[in-house]
Amino acid sequence: MLLRYFYDEKLAHASYMVGCQATGEAIVIDANRDVDMYLRAAEANSMRIVGATETHIHADFVSGSRELAERTGAVLYLSDEGDENWKYQFLDGYKHRLVKDGDEFKVGKVKLTVMHTPGHTPEHISFLLTDTAKTESPIGIFTGDFVFVGELRKLKGVDVLLHALAALRKVSPGRAIIVGSGPDEKYFKRLSRKLGLGSQVTFSGPQPARTAFVRGRCVVIPSRAESLPYILLEAAAAQMPIIATNVGGIPEMIGDIPISLVPPDDVEALATQLGSFMADPRPYLRRAAELQKHVADVFSTEMMTREVVDFYISDLGAGLHKLPEDEA
Repeated sequence: MLLRYFYDEKLAHASYMVGCQATGEAIVIDANRDVDMYLRAAEANSMRIVGATETHIHADFVSGSRELAERTGAVLYLSDEGDENWKYQFLDGYKHRLVKDGDEFKVGKVKLTVMHTPGHTPEHISFLLTDTAKTESPIGIFTGDFVFVGELRKLKGVDVLLHALAALRKVSPGRAIIVGSGPDEKYFKRLSRKLGLGSQVTFSGPQPARTAFVRGRCVVIPSRAESLPYILLEAAAAQMPIIATNVGGIPEMIGDIPISLVPPDDVEALATQLGSFMADPRPYLRRAAELQKHVADVFSTEMMTREVVDFYISDLGAGLHKLPEDEA
């Protein structure tokens, strides 16, 4: 089996070409608009591109799938999981197959199994990859990225996330978008380069959380300390899967939802969670749906305001504003 990874730093966009070396056939996943790079790679490896597929409708950049189909005669394998607002259009004239959860298709001896994994977009799908020439068990999954949103300082644990991604690189390379700015931004960028994560990690600067969520499929909150992180509430409201540390008010916010929290500052534990999500995101998606309902029921604006006010008029809260007697 042949696997090639392509990354466009300007768009923070990754794509793949998977080929069966026995039959000389290949498929491109999430093609960039510049399709020449896939054609060159196919020619260099004596491959013929016979298929193109996408994990979701690409509204944030122009997909190259249709151009690949025009230039190679490739079949388009596209999601049919969305409602009427999330359907592929303008497919007349292209050889195509609309796929749903559980569907399978082959490129030579390479089998791709469709998994419906909504969250990023309603019609989002992932692909379990099986090299049937060697095994009947899946050997990997093409899924989305991780996203961190917050202030770039060491207290937020961005360095722990970077080390965890580096630890996973040889087993299951994951990509991450780091959204935000802060006093330790330069340090994190240097660390990313030092760890060899240049093609896996993108620092995109500050942007609204909802905009950032479109760039990834799992929100990571690797903080060393927190109070009640609003990013968790926003992720829950958007039904985004989360991986978070067991600090501050995070356990209270999650309540009885069976989300396994990571000890702070534990690279190995965080890497295990990241790898678990990449191996099978479905349990995380189910818990995200449960968390969305829980947060909507428990964390209304009125309720949170009332609890903050109650805290500050309590003896404990009032004590925060008192000077020690020797400083009064």
